[in-house]
Amino acid sequence: MLRTQTEKVLKEFAESVFAQARTNLAKQNVTNDLSNSFKSTIKENPNSITLAMEMAEHGFYQDEGIKGKKSSSKAPNSRFKFGKSGVKGSGVLRNAIERWVKSRRIQFRNYKTGRFMTYKQTARTAAYFIYNRGIKPSKFMTKALEKEFKTLPDELVEAYGLDIDKFLEFAFKDNIKSIK
Repeated sequence: MLRTQTEKVLKEFAESVFAQARTNLAKQNVTNDLSNSFKSTIKENPNSITLAMEMAEHGFYQDEGIKGKKSSSKAPNSRFKFGKSGVKGSGVLRNAIERWVKSRRIQFRNYKTGRFMTYKQTARTAAYFIYNRGIKPSKFMTKALEKEFKTLPDELVEAYGLDIDKFLEFAFKDNIKSIK
């Protein structure tokens, strides 16, 4: 396979992975700025071609899930945990959740008084529960990569000796290093 064809195939692959990831996010009823953060670059080296795929930091947390501070039942296999691995505590989480709560117009009720809480109080409560219990993995990007990997031409897979596990690990390796 010629280098120009390989570049074209890899570019189409990245675009279809991102399109599938956006579809997966939409199916999960997740609308946020994450889908706008997808980027891919193809680097040519003398003996190889590298496809680098990037997304915003919170995309990794959402894809893999996060173990909670007190319980890891939601994401037992995740490498991310609150208080470790670069994941910030509930204070930073609260700010992001507050924006999300306001955009979705979500307000909890105070069970003692029956009144609606402010957006700030709702965000603080939600952040507390997420911080302690964790986030369940959505696998929106992992599923997209696995599905689209099957569509790569056999010539390309054989020529570069691609394996899905190694490919998934390598595709986001630089981004994951910057998180830790």
